[in-house]
Amino acid sequence: MSNFKLKKSEFMDLNLNKKSINEAIEDIDNNGPEGVDGIDTPLVDAPMDMPVDQTAGGAGVPTIEMEPSMGGSNLRKLNPETIGELTARLKDEYTAHYFYVNAANWCRDANYKKATAFFEAEALTELGHAKGLMDYMVDFNIIPTIPVTDTNQRFMGLVEIIEKAYAIELDLMDKYNASSAKLFASDLTTFDFLQVYRTGQKESVVEYNDLLNALELVDKNDKFQVLYFEQTYM
Repeated sequence: MSNFKLKKSEFMDLNLNKKSINEAIEDIDNNGPEGVDGIDTPLVDAPMDMPVDQTAGGAGVPTIEMEPSMGGSNLRKLNPETIGELTARLKDEYTAHYFYVNAANWCRDANYKKATAFFEAEALTELGHAKGLMDYMVDFNIIPTIPVTDTNQRFMGLVEIIEKAYAIELDLMDKYNASSAKLFASDLTTFDFLQVYRTGQKESVVEYNDLLNALELVDKNDKFQVLYFEQTYM
């Protein structure tokens, strides 16, 4: 057991201090910390790099700066040159689509069944190309403008259709190469995206080149030989 003892004067001081503490607690309960004499409201210590609001009513209260939102105008968008190139190619794809739709209709009327199926598939392929371009533009927050294009075609025969199809595919290959060359320095992402279009156009050109070479083996003015060609190569 401790032999510690308080003198009478120390005991009186302790009782007085205890009374003062009890009164202070009672005042805090009734009036809040602002109503107690000699007790200041503690300030919030702010980090060294955090700005502190020194205005009236906000003295000593740290302020928090919010990071800028990534919404709205801060989203990545395609540049005007890219938009122009993709919109032009979108028109070309729709032009090719309607060309093949009309070609399939002509072949169906002429009873070229295999050629009908062939050009119907080509029409769907071109439509898929157009959708791919639009999806890419929307992915980068651009609403595509669908260009007006020629939807009507007139044909005199299957040979004419194949010759025009070759010209369309060759023109598209050249245009995709030109678009890619323009965008190589300014938009490498779109350049990479167009790789599949460049490859596809090269394959289409080769396909129609082979059909035209096969046509050289038959008499183009002989309907039966053209029918043989259609049944064999399409």
